[in-house]
Amino acid sequence: MKNLLKDAFAFIFYFNLFCGLAGMLVLLKVRFYILSVSTMGLVTGLCVFGFLLSFERSPEAHAEGFGI
Repeated sequence: MKNLLKDAFAFIFYFNLFCGLAGMLVLLKVRFYILSVSTMGLVTGLCVFGFLLSFERSPEAHAEGFGI
C-alpha cells in the first residue's frame, strides 16, 4: 500500500510538472499556461494538505509509513 501511495504522489508530481513545462513551451497559448500553473498549485496544495491531515490523525503510525 505504501508503494501505491508513493507511485500516486510521483504520478501527480510529474504530470503537473509536464503540464507546467508544456504550458511554458507553448507561448502563444497563454491561457493554457495560466491554467496549468494554477492546476499545479491546486493539486500540490491538496497533496500537502492531505499529507498534513494524515499526520495529524496518527503521528505514531505516520512515522512508520503514512499511517497505513
